[in-house]
Amino acid sequence: MSARVLPVQTINQVLQGLPMGDETALKNSALLLQQSRSGEGRQQLLNTGVANILPSILEPPKSGESEYVSGDHSRKTLIWGLQLARNLCAAGETACMSLVQTGLLKTVLALLEASQQAQSCHLQLQKPLLQLLVNMAASSSTCLQHIWDQCFPGRFVALAKTLSEGTAGPLSTLLLLAAKDSPPRASLLCSPSAAALLSPLLTYTATCPQPSAAAGTLGLIIHHVIWQQNLLQAAMTSLTLYSSQRTCQQVLRLQPCLEHVVIIQLLADELEDPVAASRSQARQCPEASLNFSIYWVHGMCVSLSSQQCPLPMFVQSLEAGLQVLRALTAQDEAEKIQDGLPQDQLITLLTLALAMLAALNPIQPPRRHAKTTQQPGSTQAEPSSESILLSKQQNAPNEDALVSGPTAETQMQEAEPSPAGGQPQQAAGLHSTQEHQAAPHLVADLASQHDSSFRAQSQADAHNQTLSEVVNHLLSQQNAESPEQLVRLAQQFPRQSPYKGYRCDLVALLANLCFRRLAVQNKVQQLGGTELILSQCQWDDENPLVREYGLWAVRNLCEGNDAIQESISSLRAHSTVDCPELQQIGMKIELDGKTGKPKMVAQGA
Repeated sequence: MSARVLPVQTINQVLQGLPMGDETALKNSALLLQQSRSGEGRQQLLNTGVANILPSILEPPKSGESEYVSGDHSRKTLIWGLQLARNLCAAGETACMSLVQTGLLKTVLALLEASQQAQSCHLQLQKPLLQLLVNMAASSSTCLQHIWDQCFPGRFVALAKTLSEGTAGPLSTLLLLAAKDSPPRASLLCSPSAAALLSPLLTYTATCPQPSAAAGTLGLIIHHVIWQQNLLQAAMTSLTLYSSQRTCQQVLRLQPCLEHVVIIQLLADELEDPVAASRSQARQCPEASLNFSIYWVHGMCVSLSSQQCPLPMFVQSLEAGLQVLRALTAQDEAEKIQDGLPQDQLITLLTLALAMLAALNPIQPPRRHAKTTQQPGSTQAEPSSESILLSKQQNAPNEDALVSGPTAETQMQEAEPSPAGGQPQQAAGLHSTQEHQAAPHLVADLASQHDSSFRAQSQADAHNQTLSEVVNHLLSQQNAESPEQLVRLAQQFPRQSPYKGYRCDLVALLANLCFRRLAVQNKVQQLGGTELILSQCQWDDENPLVREYGLWAVRNLCEGNDAIQESISSLRAHSTVDCPELQQIGMKIELDGKTGKPKMVAQGA
């Protein structure tokens, strides 16, 4: 239903009588505002010269006239005028520029400053003010540049200090419009000078009790501005320095804060958007942003391996980071576009995911949970999945063997030679090696090597340049050419799952990586990862979907790869596992000597 169109005479009476407090004009002002919501109504209002009267209605106060924005009548008149100007600017660039030529933009910016000084009522004015600025910025690039020049960062920061449900969304939209298609403005938005602006927005999104429109807009900022323009590292570093006033060394040690977690979670949500166009664009992946994401996940995981009680901020950062990597590597079978992820980074990510999975203790059958539950940090842990990487035997099956398959890690690892070819080592001792003890300090050591460069450059540039060097150096070390090297990489990662679903995330990431990527499939086979992935195809109470993702990973691993298919088909059962339930009824499982298949027989038979 179209809005009622008022006669021109009535419109003029409202515009002339409203500033003087005329009661009839006040009654008709609501009808005038309703008319401005339709295209026809907006055009009629513009034809009557409403653009010329609006600046006088919104005229900012002179010095000492604080009642201008504190009086009830004046405040209502201001809000009405702002809402009317907001609707008129939605008519397009021509209408917007006609309003700007009357001095409306200058008037609105002056009113914004006055409203920030009038503490008693500025919150009521800020919502229509920001909405008007958003419409002006969306209609005209000239207006957008002028608003940015006048408001960044000071006025934007002042607005961010008093965020509400009505202002967080428009402010985020204004920042998105300004930075999306302008690399210089995007760089400024991720600089330390803007951290006081981004931090309150991110914190408000995290603490808002109800879903906020600002969260969706911030997600677009993080995706299209911070991620796509390779500014993820700059934004994270700026927020670290702002949130806790940390030093260079602390930034490089990757101490996460709430703002970091929110950024990564919003990025993961945005990259998981099912819209094909959005996902396709996401996979044209900026190299620096992807490198930093891998580096972030690695850093969180290494830090958690040294924490007896996992810190929630590290756990949330790791979980969100894995969600980002899962979303980036996912491909739709119906999509025909070329994979946008560089092969070198895919191999690095694959090696990292395999090492993190190999470090975990093996999946325990449900019947063992009550007996084998370990406290975090316990030294008497179950053998890790690393043994699977080195357990492929070339000799014929031993009829007297007792253990085989995904649950064979316990006995196979007891006589496993060390990667260096020395004395056999117990799986439980893998994490007491010198390399593992030094792993949590790797980033800090690298940071100290570059610390002298901070004295010669500006602080922000030095942070980002040094961190980029650390990222590239660390990722270059995450390479392996054999199962033995992968085992050594796994020593820096936790053996207990930091959160419920951690194993499932890793297997899902591996499944995505293997989908129609022949080079990745061959790398998995080279590192002995085929057996490791096969061992995940079983029930796990801590990871309810790991079996399904494991089967999906095996399917993707085998697709179009005859060598891996033959390797899996050549696997043979070597032994069986004692089952307490069967022992109670006098039965056991053993392998048939002729067929090699398991069968149930009576004990002592």
